[in-house]
Amino acid sequence: MSELFTEFVTLAQSDGQPAPMGGELTSADGANPAGGAAPAGGGGGGMMLMLPLLLLAVMFILMPLSTRKEKKRRAQMMNSLGRHDRVRTSGGIIGTIMELKGDEVVLKVDETTNTRITFDKGAVQGVIKHAKATGADEEEAPELDGEAEYATS
Repeated sequence: MSELFTEFVTLAQSDGQPAPMGGELTSADGANPAGGAAPAGGGGGGMMLMLPLLLLAVMFILMPLSTRKEKKRRAQMMNSLGRHDRVRTSGGIIGTIMELKGDEVVLKVDETTNTRITFDKGAVQGVIKHAKATGADEEEAPELDGEAEYATS
């Protein structure tokens, strides 16, 4: 057990190179005390440190790009909200926009009882169906590709 520990410590101190075989020891300056040349060492420790740092740098560069893209898509979705759009709120309530009042949205959530609920405009998580721009107010566009149309916050 102590031999394994000694070998591990020697390996850790020698910058990843295995311990010399046959009891050869090297001094602190790398010279062999017996007068021979020291074994060739590798400098791979620096590259192993560079790889995680490079990955972190790439991550920090790409993260703001994706969040900026998502904010732009959400702002575009919020600006395109209109009457008779079918939307889903962050609480999971699905309804049809009846009124837009500044930062508030009035959703009709039940057709039979004409139930309407007022939400903050920011609670709208995604548009399920956009109302037709032309034609009668009550007509809706055909349902688009469901999940592709959702914009998440």
